[in-house]
Amino acid sequence: MKNWTLAGCIACLSFGQVALADAPILVDANQQFVGYYSGTELTYIRTISRTGYVFGVEMQSGALITTRVGPQYSSNTIPTLMFLTVDCTGPAFVSPENEFDLPGYVWGHGPADFYYALKGAVPTMRSPASAKQSPTDPCQVLTPAPRLTFPAFPNDPDVTGVQSTPYAPPLSISLFDAWNSLFADGFEAA
Repeated sequence: MKNWTLAGCIACLSFGQVALADAPILVDANQQFVGYYSGTELTYIRTISRTGYVFGVEMQSGALITTRVGPQYSSNTIPTLMFLTVDCTGPAFVSPENEFDLPGYVWGHGPADFYYALKGAVPTMRSPASAKQSPTDPCQVLTPAPRLTFPAFPNDPDVTGVQSTPYAPPLSISLFDAWNSLFADGFEAA
């Protein structure tokens, strides 16, 4: 029975190695992990962070994209930040216009001005009184009308796993080597 259990464990490890070794990842010029490759869009790579947040990054510049992450969007579409006050102060919200505005996405409004909607957030009906396209844009007063919204927070790399500064360009798609990662600290020499 012990031999069967040992053989089963070895088989599980070898299957796990194959599955991990085939996982495509995005790395920067320094071979640092950027995220898991999720697909190529018009001008960027759709990526998933280690913490499960979706974001887009430009392959040649290493910059995070400042638009919604989705194939149906043009390059100038940015989620609008909405507020319950008339002067665009206080907590920010975003309205889910479709599946790409749902929680778990990171989007930008400028070189270092990124936001996210917390994964698992439940939409709440709110009546925004003001909005702006980015924090530096002028505030627009809205006629309050109830709509579903999610809280929007300034990007926190500890939560999202996404840095707001550009990654070292150029980026490349690679295969994850589970065994090299496990033994990278010289474990085999101990």
